[in-house]
Amino acid sequence: MPDRQAEEMAIALEGASFSWENDEDGFRLDIPAWRLERGARAALIGASGSGKTTLLNLLAGVTQADRGVVQVFGADLTRLSSAARDRFRGDHIGLVFQMFNLLPFASVLENILLPLRFSSARAQRAGTAPEAEAQRLISSLGLDPDKAFGKPVS
Repeated sequence: MPDRQAEEMAIALEGASFSWENDEDGFRLDIPAWRLERGARAALIGASGSGKTTLLNLLAGVTQADRGVVQVFGADLTRLSSAARDRFRGDHIGLVFQMFNLLPFASVLENILLPLRFSSARAQRAGTAPEAEAQRLISSLGLDPDKAFGKPVS
């Protein structure tokens, strides 16, 4: 069970494991212990099929560990119901997939602002000027601010 120090971490995994039910190759992701402090950065590097996406799905609560503890921002995702994990993800997690999954009929800015429609907590954190915050994020990523009003490139 994670201790008080783990609650101060962005991520704390203890004895976490996951395996796909019908995996013929017997793939199993086992993480005895891993912690990442708030504000720290980490890069997931590995061959295709090594478990990078599986780990991200565990950390986002998309999938649930078979055993162990998966704690994100102090919330033990292994103890949350599916609906509670969905709410937690909506309020706290953002994933950008390799294939992006952006809405092609919405502008880049509208795609960035979309999570605010699903989470009142995110909308509240964005404050009274969410478009300005989205523009700040676009600039901080080194993207051309003028592209925010165009459609995403597929």
